Amino acid sequence: MKNAHLDKCVDCLAGKQNRVAFRPRPLMRRKTTLELVHTYVCCVDARSHSGGQYLVTFIDDYNHKLWPYVLNMEDQVLSVFKEFQAQTESESKQKLKVVWTQGIHLEYIVPKTPELNDMAERMNRTIMGRV
Repeated sequence: MKNAHLDKCVDCLAGKQNRVAFRPRPLMRRKTTLELVHTYVCCVDARSHSGGQYLVTFIDDYNHKLWPYVLNMEDQVLSVFKEFQAQTESESKQKLKVVWTQGIHLEYIVPKTPELNDMAERMNRTIMGRV
């Protein structure tokens, strides 16, 4: 009986832990804005005041600037991405070169390993913690 109680505690602790990254992240950041943008779409637990249930974030690897968008439906991601691209390219006078997980130049990561896109994952956890 005592062991069963300890097993539950170990399981609870293991369930609350974050997984360690598969590989060390290179310390080299991109040299200009919009050279690499991280993006991630997640479903939020509670709806926003506008009725949105999804959150998509875009994070510039160069300066870590964040652009969050709340969506009512997941199929709005493409139109929001196009809006984000037009706005940022116009403001920065730079062209968007690489987007990690969607878009201009697709660089694949292993499925079901969100820790490989760790910057977007951490930002979403931070945002959800504040919501």
